[in-house]
Amino acid sequence: MSIRNGVGFVLWAWLLLTVGGQTILPAAVETVSLDELQRLVVLENGRKMPLDSLAVNALRQISGRSSYRGQAALVWLARVLFTPEQTYRDEIFRVNEPALLPAIGIFSPPRPRYSCWDLSGALAPLEKLARQAADVNDKSRSPVENEALQLYERLDLYFGLLGSFQWALPDESLTVTDPEARRYLDLTEKQIRICFLDLAERSDRIASFAASLSGGKKTNVSPGQREIMRLTTRIDQLVLNHQGRPLRVIPTLDGGVGADGEEWLNPWEVLATGGLKDDAGRREITALVAAQRAFRNHDDVGFNAGLNAFNASVRGRAGGRLFAAGKIGLEIFYNRLDAFVRASWLYGGAVVLLVLALFIGAAWLRLTGIGLLAAGFVLHSGGQVLRMIIGGRPPVTNLFETFIFVAWVAVLLGMLLEASQKKSLGLISGGMAGIFLLFIAGRYTLNGDTMGMLVAVLNTNLWLAVHVATITSGYAGCVIAGIIGHFHLLQRLAHCPDRGRLASSARSIRAALVFGLVFTFLGTAMGGVWADQSWGRFWGWDPKENGALLIIIWLAILLHARRGGIISDLGMAAGSIIALLIVALAWLGVNVLGVGLHSYGFISGVARGLLWFLIVDLIFLAVTLSLARRRSG
Repeated sequence: MSIRNGVGFVLWAWLLLTVGGQTILPAAVETVSLDELQRLVVLENGRKMPLDSLAVNALRQISGRSSYRGQAALVWLARVLFTPEQTYRDEIFRVNEPALLPAIGIFSPPRPRYSCWDLSGALAPLEKLARQAADVNDKSRSPVENEALQLYERLDLYFGLLGSFQWALPDESLTVTDPEARRYLDLTEKQIRICFLDLAERSDRIASFAASLSGGKKTNVSPGQREIMRLTTRIDQLVLNHQGRPLRVIPTLDGGVGADGEEWLNPWEVLATGGLKDDAGRREITALVAAQRAFRNHDDVGFNAGLNAFNASVRGRAGGRLFAAGKIGLEIFYNRLDAFVRASWLYGGAVVLLVLALFIGAAWLRLTGIGLLAAGFVLHSGGQVLRMIIGGRPPVTNLFETFIFVAWVAVLLGMLLEASQKKSLGLISGGMAGIFLLFIAGRYTLNGDTMGMLVAVLNTNLWLAVHVATITSGYAGCVIAGIIGHFHLLQRLAHCPDRGRLASSARSIRAALVFGLVFTFLGTAMGGVWADQSWGRFWGWDPKENGALLIIIWLAILLHARRGGIISDLGMAAGSIIALLIVALAWLGVNVLGVGLHSYGFISGVARGLLWFLIVDLIFLAVTLSLARRRSG
């Protein structure tokens, strides 16, 4: 979080909310074609992506949604960039902790989302509270402090985007009225309130003026000189406020690279470093100015022509060494497809129809449910393939992707179980696993780009992909076994339980547990090979390693106990639910603890959600197991 830019944060809020003294009106929905805008390439967090992806990621971080009022995120971002004054009343800022509101001076009834205008009076107390929270250890922060930090980050991101094109708009703080200063800067009669671009175009004059005053006494300074001195101070403030801000769309003009690889600049940084003196820099800045003015005038042709000229210039300079145009188009398609959200809806519809078919016995309901499940699986598979092509890496390199992958394996395993033995609840269990796991994966999209640069521990050799894919497949087996275990206990509570269905679900539980044991064991062994090559040791009793070992031990005990007749099918079903809880602890619990070499991918609220899941499932297990045992004698 840019706490260091706090002063600039509040200053920009004040300037942008009071610019020109104009009345702020609700945002208009009219816009121009954004075909060229979505293909504009931006470097964000070390990854090159289309602006369309930046829009989706930013809106999800700020509002928790990928669209605003039924319009794509890119439409919202275009308004933020080119007509910022129209977005102040957009209700996009989510506040997850209502107790924060009175702490920052908002006493109205809580709402799901607030606009920048709503929060304008709370910016100063919010910044103060966020600064205090930033000094507190992560584990010691209260929910209010955590929410203050997160809301500050959302506002900081919004203001960073909001100011991305302010360099081309008249700025109230850059008003020049003194005749001497106006003559020196060669301003026209209409240029009273100027923009940062006007000053950048006169950088030589301003530098010459500063040189003439340096080393000399500043007595008898004329009003015109004083006004230029004020402008130079303001220039430094604006450059500092926008250094490192979003919208880095211009590769360095000299082709240099920074410490993190390729170095890209936002337009503010290009103007501040004399980019207008370079033909390419002037050409690209001019194209962006033309695009902005055309957008504000609803000139569709001029807008896309300006962006097309900009994109052509950047690609002409950078070439294929900086980005592959084909992947940019593919990522835009991936964003539009929104495969995992659509798949979760299809899985949901499939589960509803299959459950109805289970009670009603209508064949058409079952066939329709199977069709929806299959369609969701195809979409799910397509989304994973697209991610692998775009990212150029296996689909299991961060926690978001592990949830997506485990959901995919769980659905596949459910279909295979159903194919091998009918009435085994495989389809329903697979669909439920898909819904639940894709929902959790959706939480990770609220933290930003899910295709971003990898944590160092994950960016290693081939053994990583093999290890993670194998062990998470084992997780999927435990998830399916646990879900069917829930159904098995409920089946036993029926007035006249169907013995055939009970036997079928018990066989499915046993098959899923065997699958889980084999793949978890193999994945753990392969993880040891990876650890030996990456960290120089095969085993180190890391919390994640201990969790994997605990899964293996529990599954081995459970299957051997059933094989030896120590427990019945009822005991195995109960044990499968416990296996599901152990997987949840090994999978997410390590990230909650925040210790060990595998502690990465933490998301806010996961500890509370995990705790409630454990409590509710243990209560379910205790009640249903007790009733089932009593009924069976």
